[in-house]
Amino acid sequence: MKTTVIILSMIVAITAENLPNGFKVCKLSDPDIEKCISEAFKIALNVLANGDSALKILPIDPLAIDYMRINSSGPVSVTQEYRNMKIYGMTKNMQVFIKSFDVNTFAINIVAVFPQLNVTSDYEMNGRILLLPIQGKGKCRATYYNMTVTFDVEYDKYERDGETYLKIKKFIFHINDINDLKGYFENLFGKDYSLGEEMNRLLNENSKMIFNEIKPALEEVFKQVITGIGVKIYSNVPLKKIYPPE
Repeated sequence: MKTTVIILSMIVAITAENLPNGFKVCKLSDPDIEKCISEAFKIALNVLANGDSALKILPIDPLAIDYMRINSSGPVSVTQEYRNMKIYGMTKNMQVFIKSFDVNTFAINIVAVFPQLNVTSDYEMNGRILLLPIQGKGKCRATYYNMTVTFDVEYDKYERDGETYLKIKKFIFHINDINDLKGYFENLFGKDYSLGEEMNRLLNENSKMIFNEIKPALEEVFKQVITGIGVKIYSNVPLKKIYPPE
């Protein structure tokens, strides 16, 4: 399967040297630092819901995706194109669990649960699902329930102008599972309303299989967003302001 994802520009010139207002800072000396980071992560997402002008971070709730193309094979052999996609709910009631954090290397493993993500988009698709032909062009919407994700991040440290900064060395992101997925595609099969409704029913009955086909594209979306935000913060805010020793 091939996936193409385009998100509005993530990297531009920045001069900010401080974390955005409202961010929670966790001291390395805190004996409960993993709990602190968990709270800080949730707060950071809420602060960044509308973006940050100083760090040139775009809004993440809703998160805007210009274009996403998915070419899949197997039971779901469909070319899907999505434009003007918006993802709502990334900052709403998210649960965060810090599985590990190294105070020396800053390597971190995080598990997060998004209770509900609502997606709207323009779409165009053509192909076969379970050997049945499918084609359409129009508006679509989907809701993901209890999406669980895991990501591992490793860093390098480097010096610049007398300050120590972090740089992302390795980033692994996985969508582990969802409880359910419900969606609706308008204008499937053009004016054949009854056939379109039947196909929407079939898609929802096989939502887990459909999800497994689009999961790599969603993982790429989240990976680009998180690394884009990370690059802007870590390359401009000194380490001592992110994780002060005391």
